[in-house]
Amino acid sequence: MRPGKVPYNTFVRSIDKTITPRQPFVLRGVGMGHDSSAFDVSQDGALVVSQTLCLHADLALANSAWLAVDFYRTVNDLYCTGAQPKALTAAFLLPDSCEEEDFRKLVLTLEQFCEKESMEYAGGDTKIVDAATIGRPVITLTAYGTRESWTTSNATYSKEARKTAEAFFKPKGGESLLMAGYAGDSGVALASLSCEARLAQRYSGSVLTTARACLTDLSAARALHVARRHGIMAMHNISSDGVFGALWEMADGAGLGLTADLRAIPVLQQSIEIADYLELNPYRMEACASLLMACDPEEVDAVINELHAQGIPAACIGRFHQKGESVARILKNEDEERYIDRPGGDELQAFLARQN
Repeated sequence: MRPGKVPYNTFVRSIDKTITPRQPFVLRGVGMGHDSSAFDVSQDGALVVSQTLCLHADLALANSAWLAVDFYRTVNDLYCTGAQPKALTAAFLLPDSCEEEDFRKLVLTLEQFCEKESMEYAGGDTKIVDAATIGRPVITLTAYGTRESWTTSNATYSKEARKTAEAFFKPKGGESLLMAGYAGDSGVALASLSCEARLAQRYSGSVLTTARACLTDLSAARALHVARRHGIMAMHNISSDGVFGALWEMADGAGLGLTADLRAIPVLQQSIEIADYLELNPYRMEACASLLMACDPEEVDAVINELHAQGIPAACIGRFHQKGESVARILKNEDEERYIDRPGGDELQAFLARQN
């Protein structure tokens, strides 16, 4: 395709005629001549927005799981605030070596994901540049959701008022620390896709199939609904820094310490074996649909039982320290204890860079 904007005919064939309006929330979405989208949130309270940069859209042309993880990472961010995802916009930066059919395939894949989550694909910007400037497609996803307002008044936007609103979604201290889902499952699964021939020489097809099963359902919606029914508001999805990074970020954001038990963290044996073979740490890899939750200790058993009934692995893996107690983030492994380090980069991205 030529550098510049996507041609009119390409836009009509690949976007305008393929996207289905489905949300009354979206007043203006996809359409030629639309340089913006419009959303009506007057009846729904707060507008919640999350954004993700997709760096491996080229790999998604062969396997949509690469784009699915980015899509659901964005959407699950909304679920973690109690918001209902409503719409998605996508900005494409494409090399001129990209074929129209590739562009169309990426758009249709996103539209299929949106349909599954009852969201509207609401358009976005697209630019084509010289392949010497950018060698592969890059997509910026922005997801929009709504939820009832969590503040008693919107009359003030002071720094103090915002701190009060933000604290609504943070651990208060003394809660049990729950985890729903498996550590590192989606990150290890994507790593395995990038070196399939190598792994096939060592592992049976059933082992690889089990390790990649998580890629078929990456939505955290069911776990979030269970959490909300039990009054849990403080949640954190496990993204590119893995469960260790999520533990540190959740505690640091609340100014609290925590103690977590490594042996209590749910993890698939297949993920451990594959990660070990590839010299990766599954506890520092993304688990797209997995969540950390700050739970009232009296609700722990009920929440875990309900998650299990939904087919979601879950466990109490530790506790948040009380305010005034140590702010250290401690990881226990039987009789050993160590501090959890600050998030230190994306293991999957570093691994993929080593493969090239």
